[in-house]
Amino acid sequence: MNMKRILSSCLLGILLTSSVLAERACAQVEVILGNNHQHEWREREQGRLLWLRREREERERPK
Repeated sequence: MNMKRILSSCLLGILLTSSVLAERACAQVEVILGNNHQHEWREREQGRLLWLRREREERERPK
């Protein structure tokens, strides 16, 4: 009984570890292939915020 429990725990640990590693590897492949939509969104959002800041500064600048 004890041996089955130990073996089950080990197999579960291996399964969980391989699952996490596979997920990370998949994310890395997406970055390498250029399918990182989150990164693209962040860049667009930063550009938009920069544009809004410049517009506000332009409006607030004394004339």
